[in-house]
Amino acid sequence: MSLSSVIPPVVATGQIATAREPLYGGEIKVHASPKSTLEIAVHTLRTHDTGDTSLDSGYAIGLAAEPRSLLLMLKGKAVVSASADMVFTVVGTDQTGAALTGTATFKIPAWRDLPDRTFAAGYSTSVEVTAGKLFKSVVSITPAVPQNVIDQAPTGFAFVLLAIPSADSFNEIGCTTESNFNSVTRPAKTIMCGMDGKFVKRGRSPVGELSISCKTLDHFGGIRRLEGVTGATILLQPLKGDLVASEHLLFTGVTLTSNSKAGEGEDEASQSGTGQFELMAIIPAKDAA
Repeated sequence: MSLSSVIPPVVATGQIATAREPLYGGEIKVHASPKSTLEIAVHTLRTHDTGDTSLDSGYAIGLAAEPRSLLLMLKGKAVVSASADMVFTVVGTDQTGAALTGTATFKIPAWRDLPDRTFAAGYSTSVEVTAGKLFKSVVSITPAVPQNVIDQAPTGFAFVLLAIPSADSFNEIGCTTESNFNSVTRPAKTIMCGMDGKFVKRGRSPVGELSISCKTLDHFGGIRRLEGVTGATILLQPLKGDLVASEHLLFTGVTLTSNSKAGEGEDEASQSGTGQFELMAIIPAKDAA
């Protein structure tokens, strides 16, 4: 199955019951692109309505050579928005060099029916622009309105702007049998005081580890398609009932090493890829208009 979009389609009213169902492992489709996801900028909130944007000039060169769609991801900390959605404006130029403005809205979809606006680390949303437009450059990221909706001190909240590969660069890794990954959020660490644990705060982020296993169709496709590729992009697509994508999980900076296995007789040949990733973006499906 080809990937129609890196961003999941909206959940229609008639699909809500299916979108809320538990997930089978066999419903997760795995798509891989040899292209890297570019980390264009980081916007860090300093107060509720001010922040700093750090643009990466190196990745900006890559964006100029290949205009792309953008994704804004919350990195490192969870945010609780007490009374309204969080909205950011991204300003830059499109593939023709004309001015382009996009909007990224952090909003819990109504179909999920959650009681509050808690955005976990990794929560991501697309930067919406006029159909057919792509960003060739980025000038700024700013809150569209003061983020006084945040229900805690915003200091240190970082939003990462990602330029994602086009959907047609992804190929499905068919007949997958297993996919495993860990969280890269900083884990809890207890600071001792005498003989007792006195304080708990977050320590150093762990290394992102990812593994994918599949049946062997050949040794130049499947997960081995990424053999020797540094900084690939992998997308996990939970497709409930083989129909409804409730979310997409995007892994950036993926570098894998593959292994193959085959027994005797009718033993099924398989291959696996194990390695590391940089970021994991969680992209929930939005509500139908």
